[in-house]
Amino acid sequence: MNNLRFSTSENSILELTFVKNTGAAFSLFENNTLLLILIGVVATVGIIIYIYKLIDMDDIDIFSYSLLLGGILGNLLDRIMHGYVIDYISLNIFGYHFPIFNFADMCIVISVILIFISAFKGDLWRE
Repeated sequence: MNNLRFSTSENSILELTFVKNTGAAFSLFENNTLLLILIGVVATVGIIIYIYKLIDMDDIDIFSYSLLLGGILGNLLDRIMHGYVIDYISLNIFGYHFPIFNFADMCIVISVILIFISAFKGDLWRE
C-alpha cells in the first residue's frame, strides 16, 4: 500500500492520502482484479437493464441510479486502467479514522442510501 499524506497537523479532520486499493470495500477480494472487473461490468449491465425496464422513474430515481452508475464506472475504469482503485480521502472525526475512500465510493454510498429511502418512503417525497 503506497501512502502519501497531505495534511497540516496530526489532528486534521480531512487528509488527502494516496492509496492503491486492490480490493473492494474492507479489502474484500484483495488482489482479484479480474473478478472485481467482472463484478463491475455485470453490475453496470444489470443496473442499465433495470433502469431501462423501469417505466415510472421520477427525478430522485434518475439521480440515484445515475449516481450509482457513475460511482461503479469510476471505480471500474480505475481498476481497468491501473489494476487498482485510487483511494485518497481520509477522514478523522472525533478520533475515529474512517477507511480511506474516493469520490466514486461516495457516489455509490449516497445513491444506495437514496434508493433505500425511496423504496421505503415511496410516495412521501413524491408529489
